[in-house]
Amino acid sequence: MSEILKTVSKNGKTLSIRKTALSERENILSLQREVVNAIANKEWFVEITADEITESADMDFIIGAYDGDRLVAFSLTVLNRDCDRSVGKKYGFDPEKCATFDSVFVHPEYRGFGLQQAFIELAKQKARENGATSLWATVSPYNIYSHRNCEQRGFYCYKCNEYLYGGRLRDVLVLEIRPDFT
Repeated sequence: MSEILKTVSKNGKTLSIRKTALSERENILSLQREVVNAIANKEWFVEITADEITESADMDFIIGAYDGDRLVAFSLTVLNRDCDRSVGKKYGFDPEKCATFDSVFVHPEYRGFGLQQAFIELAKQKARENGATSLWATVSPYNIYSHRNCEQRGFYCYKCNEYLYGGRLRDVLVLEIRPDFT
């Protein structure tokens, strides 16, 4: 078991957030299927692939929220590197300075724990440690929950109503990362 990066609690239940290993790829994909099956509007969600998880296990920041040993939420951040998954690069920015908050999914029973916001804070911290000056994300313009979570953490809309990921409507969000002076 890897080091606990953060804990979150609600109604007497405490979840631990820690790095997620490649050995948990099938658990990640299973959780993703559960989340996708539970949401009414499938356009809100772009699924990650087994290949993307494998690639990111070595190069990026993948973390999960656990209830004991059970994975209940997942986040993948593509760190600042030159690759096709860099959202900043798609808009002409130096990929070595742009991290991408690529994917988040939370089991329906664990919504309301503030997990997406906790994931954003950890992604921002990791991106800063790697020398990124911005963190990018894409969100369906109709997903008010993810929009609100991102905006509360300082993201703003860089491009609205872009068609990405095979024609899915997305808002492109960016968060400027300042050096940590503490």
